[in-house]
Amino acid sequence: MRVEKYLDSLQHALGVKTDKEVAQKMGWSHSVPSNWRRGRGFMTNQTAGQISEIIAVPVIEIIAAVEADREEITGQKSFWTDFFQRTARNAAPATLALLVATVTNFVTPSPAQAAPALDRDSRTLSVMSN
Repeated sequence: MRVEKYLDSLQHALGVKTDKEVAQKMGWSHSVPSNWRRGRGFMTNQTAGQISEIIAVPVIEIIAAVEADREEITGQKSFWTDFFQRTARNAAPATLALLVATVTNFVTPSPAQAAPALDRDSRTLSVMSN
């Protein structure tokens, strides 16, 4: 299981020794981390994001590990298993490009979210693109 590596890093970062202690510190049910280690469940992308912030690893690496584990358990081998192999060969450029694309998607506000900010200011903001 690839997720184990990140759970071990999370344990270390939190200064705890057991999955139960990790779950307690993260606000999860006590069995969640051990279920992930055994392939009985899979973390969400949001949880992967929380873990990535704590252990200082790009979120896409954790998401890829979760999806590769899911593929392995369900008997599929496709995109994420290949992703891991490609990333291992070209770690910096591929990971950085995918990370930037993923993060941009999460942090860029939609027009509806951005509009209220403009209403509060008297200044005008114009964005132009070709």
